[in-house]
Amino acid sequence: MNPIKLYLLHFRNINKLYDTFNDKKAELASRIPGCATINNKVFLDCLWCICVVLEPIVSLIFISCYLPFFIYKVIFRRKGKPVGNNMALCYAGLARQRIKIVKEVYEVVDYCLYPIFVNEGWLIEGKERHNILERVSIIEVFKSYFWAILCIIFATIKTHGKYLYRNYLSFEYILTDYYFKKIPQNCTLYFVNHLDRWAVLFNQSPQTNKVLLQHGIESPKADWPVKLTNVNKAFVLSESQKECLTRAVLGHETVLSVMPPTITLTEMPSSLKKNIVLVAYPNYMYYDKEEYIIKALSDENCRVFVKIHPGKNDSMKYLNLKKTVNPNIEIISTPTFPRADLVVSYYSTLGIEYEAYNIPVLYYDEHSLDEIVKEIKKKIIV
Repeated sequence: MNPIKLYLLHFRNINKLYDTFNDKKAELASRIPGCATINNKVFLDCLWCICVVLEPIVSLIFISCYLPFFIYKVIFRRKGKPVGNNMALCYAGLARQRIKIVKEVYEVVDYCLYPIFVNEGWLIEGKERHNILERVSIIEVFKSYFWAILCIIFATIKTHGKYLYRNYLSFEYILTDYYFKKIPQNCTLYFVNHLDRWAVLFNQSPQTNKVLLQHGIESPKADWPVKLTNVNKAFVLSESQKECLTRAVLGHETVLSVMPPTITLTEMPSSLKKNIVLVAYPNYMYYDKEEYIIKALSDENCRVFVKIHPGKNDSMKYLNLKKTVNPNIEIISTPTFPRADLVVSYYSTLGIEYEAYNIPVLYYDEHSLDEIVKEIKKKIIV
């Protein structure tokens, strides 16, 4: 497939995801330190315009800076070891967790491929670290650079300034496509991405055996335009997710297995109070609902643990609620998962994980706020 068409293909999924945000400008601000609680419309409009204009320019500058670095790394690279029969593609923060928890995958993986600029927290202990620059050629680096320039230009035209993407990744994206053409077609690829650009690329690679480990939950209503039709097997988060993942992501029937829970529950100090976990939605997208519940429980005999999403570690609004409304809430921004009597959540991976421990979970899409509060109060009385 033409590199530009391949790169632009994933925009169909991301566009649909962006359209689910009630306020894309507020969502953008929430990614910038110190701006998550700003509601000023003029500020948000200005911030959006600046980012939309600067994004393609910054991306072009970034890939131009990458070019000499990539060339240097290719010239002075170490000799690449044989890829082997099973390769883990660690291109998502949860890849490490998912691969380690599924023993039949962890035990057979003999080669771990990471992004060039990998977050050290993604590395899997006991497995070798590799990247695409160990196998691509100098010519392919230059070809990818020029293709990336065209990708950024076409992406900017295609989106009409409606969305923001990290288009500087186009350089590495196209290089990765060249990389897959150099490794054996019978190599089995294991990956966690199931919606983003990398998932689309992995699905299109010439390797015939592909195994997906579900990254995050899929809503029963989800149905993504670009599906991973070349996946041979998938590990899902729960029995209830089998149908959702097949319809929303895979688009075809395949072998599905349920993976073990990836979280370990923490026993909280003994107390007569019931423990309620409130799974906070990233970027305060469900903040009105969360605030309603916290206020409704301010006079109740329970402890409310607000679990902050690890990708958006902003707790300022919840700290304000603790000071002004409900001193019984505890904010958790670390990898700690309290054992709870009841969990309240949007459709989330963490909600499914708690269900695996037979802990009841109330989802916003299935219950009104009054119903949720009523159920919590019943649990407290019991």
